[in-house]
Amino acid sequence: MGKYLQIQVRAWTYDEEELLRAWPCLTSLAWSEYDARNAPSSKHGVMELAENLPDILRFGEFPHDVKALVLADAEKARSLAAGLSRALADWQPREANRISEDLESVLAGIEEKLADASKGGARSAFWERISEK
Repeated sequence: MGKYLQIQVRAWTYDEEELLRAWPCLTSLAWSEYDARNAPSSKHGVMELAENLPDILRFGEFPHDVKALVLADAEKARSLAAGLSRALADWQPREANRISEDLESVLAGIEEKLADASKGGARSAFWERISEK
């Protein structure tokens, strides 16, 4: 690193709106709770989603079936996000890239579970809200 030039290896979500299109159920579930506890200008990216999702599920007002359905995957996403941060801190971009793909796969799996569950039989007001996004 030079005297005036800073070198960074980092990950960030380039287009937060793309997440809304890619994972509509997941982002609807997560961001309403996240925004209630954070500044309106808080980032809404993949890392923020993965890092906060377990707590959003634990402490948010969600039906038990929602928590049971995706909490383990949310914990896995948080763990992958931590691993991604470590890989970046250790200047291991290849490892970070591999972890980022795993992280996005886990989050996509959560989206799929939520979308499938929202189409189920007895739909509560919660599932109506999630599936309308």
